[in-house]
Amino acid sequence: SLFSGGPGYPLCASAAHAACVASLSKGSTAVCQCMSERGWDMYTLLAVVADLSNAISSALVFKRLSAVAKYVCRAASAVPMYIFYCAMGRTSFHVGTLALVVGLCVQVAIYTWQRHQTSASEEKVPDAAWTQNYAGKGKDAEKAA
Repeated sequence: SLFSGGPGYPLCASAAHAACVASLSKGSTAVCQCMSERGWDMYTLLAVVADLSNAISSALVFKRLSAVAKYVCRAASAVPMYIFYCAMGRTSFHVGTLALVVGLCVQVAIYTWQRHQTSASEEKVPDAAWTQNYAGKGKDAEKAA
């Protein structure tokens, strides 16, 4: 079933795994692999909930904001998530990894700032300005009439 699946390794408390470990003490060069439990646990359920909430919040943000804003927010969340993973013991802290994540966030911020500066400095053309160059349209045609 979907909720009880996983790799075909024996459970660590099973007789098959105990026999494999016992064969290692007799000089065997086999590799003993086992699983602590099968199926979904609380961590798997929390991962599914986190992924679904990410998808729903991304859809809501994308509905209200641009795709660029969504990806800026996602990139900016990398630093606190890395620190959280380190604090929870899910990964070990490395200065190089933190520098890489911070560098990524800085690059996204610079790109966003430059894009904002470019769009703010562009002169907005009035909606009907393009029609003034056609014959019979615009102010010259009104004066002639």
